[in-house]
Amino acid sequence: MPVCLQKVGKFVKTSIMAQALDNEILKYLPLLGNEEKKSLLSVIKSFLSLKNDSESLSIEQYNAEIRESEAEYEKGNYITHDAMKKKVEQWQKNAAK
Repeated sequence: MPVCLQKVGKFVKTSIMAQALDNEILKYLPLLGNEEKKSLLSVIKSFLSLKNDSESLSIEQYNAEIRESEAEYEKGNYITHDAMKKKVEQWQKNAAK
């Protein structure tokens, strides 16, 4: 079977499975109480937030950020770990005042 037909077949199977899952979820949804629905909604939002976070940076964007960071380092625009620790200590002292 040609690769393009295999991909179409996989897409159709995935779509059918997704529709079946959607239908099953809709079947159970009316059986839940309001508190259970609120909890479920919270879980769904959490899943979507994680999904969006992981998809927010493409490999091209990631590589571009790495190149930018390397260029900044080459220009000397960086801070050592020891210098950063001293800055944090100073911030903590100032916050305690």
